[in-house]
Amino acid sequence: IIGALIFSASSVQAQISEEAALTIARQTFEYLRKGELDSLIATFDQTLTEKLTKDVITPVWSQVEQQTGAYDSEVGHTITLNEDIRIVVLTEKFEKANVDLLAAVNPQGRLAGLLLRPSGGAPAAARTPPAPPAQ
Repeated sequence: IIGALIFSASSVQAQISEEAALTIARQTFEYLRKGELDSLIATFDQTLTEKLTKDVITPVWSQVEQQTGAYDSEVGHTITLNEDIRIVVLTEKFEKANVDLLAAVNPQGRLAGLLLRPSGGAPAAARTPPAPPAQ
């Protein structure tokens, strides 16, 4: 899976809430899934709008769909704070693989970064613990 990662610099301001950032990340994923690229791009900050065009997004998303199969559901998320940017990672389950969508949301509620990558593996609850060392 090819990811497109672009983060723009922002000045330090009040942070967006975790709930608002999560809602924006989920809407971002829905725009991708439904092919609503104009709506997606309308959520970008100025730098991301200049760098991440339809011509970049379309082949990346097409490749994700080809490699992962049919979409199933969201299986988890994490939210972290990097200075004034909320980084939301949505783990989305597809037929053949899980995919992480990373959305960097600035204090104004605009996307300042976007990345698609293969998930780190099965959700934590589904992972098999490592075998104990042999004695």
